[in-house]
Amino acid sequence: MCAHAYACAWIQTCTWCAILHGSPLCFTPHQCPAGKYKDTPGTAPCRKCAAGKYNPLSMSTSEALCIPCPAGANTRGLEGAVSIQDCECVLNMYMTVNRTGELGMRCFDCPAAAMCPDGSCGLRNFPSFSCSGIGSDDMPAVVGTWARDASEMYRVMDCPIGHQFINNTGYQLQECSHCPEGKYIAMSNDPSYQCFNCPPSARCPKRGRPVFPETEVKGKLELGGPLLKKEDLIQLIAQSLGADPDLISIDDYDALLASLQQARRRLGRMQRRVLSPYQVTFSVWTNAEMAEKLQANGLGSAMSNISAILSQIAPTAQFVGATSTGVNSRLPGEDWQEVEGAYLLKFVCVYTRTCLRVCVCAFVRLSTYLPSAPSLNIRGWNPVL
Repeated sequence: MCAHAYACAWIQTCTWCAILHGSPLCFTPHQCPAGKYKDTPGTAPCRKCAAGKYNPLSMSTSEALCIPCPAGANTRGLEGAVSIQDCECVLNMYMTVNRTGELGMRCFDCPAAAMCPDGSCGLRNFPSFSCSGIGSDDMPAVVGTWARDASEMYRVMDCPIGHQFINNTGYQLQECSHCPEGKYIAMSNDPSYQCFNCPPSARCPKRGRPVFPETEVKGKLELGGPLLKKEDLIQLIAQSLGADPDLISIDDYDALLASLQQARRRLGRMQRRVLSPYQVTFSVWTNAEMAEKLQANGLGSAMSNISAILSQIAPTAQFVGATSTGVNSRLPGEDWQEVEGAYLLKFVCVYTRTCLRVCVCAFVRLSTYLPSAPSLNIRGWNPVL
């Protein structure tokens, strides 16, 4: 047993503590640094605060002085943390603007729509709200415009075109919901608007507000080489025709992809090096004047610059040919009217044998659709069903 101010050194002799300056054998409670404490007398060393706790004070004499991180936060396994700055919200939560502000540090549950595929909360990554890791190709970022309210919790404030703004279902279920294929929404920043079926004679670019082109030109494009991505095919056709890419569609792309993959699996290795040409059917919606030019000159002539454009998009692909396969015109005299975000056919005007222009009212009330407005079911189409 050593006398006061002496400690038993590794040579089993009592050594004056001044000689062992800095050794944990000689630490007293008054010498423990921040992040540590000493709650027993004698020569025992200072102990670290456990993971998930921190202690900004030195000379601590009790483990009770180690402060737990706020609910939902931890020190990521770090022992002996000295500050709340060492606390971090778990990956599926996000925190207040800072740790020492007026509201202090709090961790908030992540809304379901802001959860990234890898299980982390995209709202942690301000300002891009990006996702990374597994599944980020399908969801590169949280959809919509998000902002903090007075409590520093995030709320969705606005949605991109083609998305329904949902903010009346509670904090956890707020979201920008993408309208299904074939539907549209007239406004994406008003929660009273909903998704409706795109009218049969309209196009709904990006699933947003409908446009009503006069004519649909159907065509067939033949290319050699690997199958281009759907978006590349649309850009190729749009640039070669000077058309709006939002008014171009590729028919049955997934079926074409599957059939080409199946056919090429049957070929031997040498045969695969020479890929057979494939045909892509497409539609372009445009005005009557443009449609007449395409019909008169031929689709191939109209796309005379396609080879140069193709070499920029896909250098290994080859243009084989293009033909027009038909033209569909919108009914003359169709008059569409927007009612509470839904486009309804108000009149169809036709010419009779006596050359009189007759407008037929097309409104039929559907009490289950828009009780306050007329509605319609035409050619098997319904705005909602």
